[in-house]
Amino acid sequence: MNRGGGSFDQGGALLFQRGSNNHNVGEGEWWVDIDGNGLVDYVYNQKDTKSYRVHMNRGGGSFDQGGALLFQRGNNAHDLGEGEWWVDIDGNGLVNYVYNQKGTKSYHANFNLGAGD
Repeated sequence: MNRGGGSFDQGGALLFQRGSNNHNVGEGEWWVDIDGNGLVDYVYNQKDTKSYRVHMNRGGGSFDQGGALLFQRGNNAHDLGEGEWWVDIDGNGLVNYVYNQKGTKSYHANFNLGAGD
């Protein structure tokens, strides 16, 4: 951890451990503040699925261990194309999931409603 003034902890503290095969990383992984608390959370696409999971950052180097389901992309209409991004497109201070639909020039968003953490 960065302790400020150019000082880092030594040894590489374990933040969390991804679970068994059902938690393997698929198409992508990101460090992004999902719940707007100023702390980056770990988000990843579960391998061979359209599920996105999150380990929420609880502060002080503590992360949820379970990899809770954040959302699931739908079938066909939500096939991932050339890219996906986590950005605040509605100005509410929470990141939204934006992606390009496969084979099109269309961009879609899953809006973060801030309903849970």
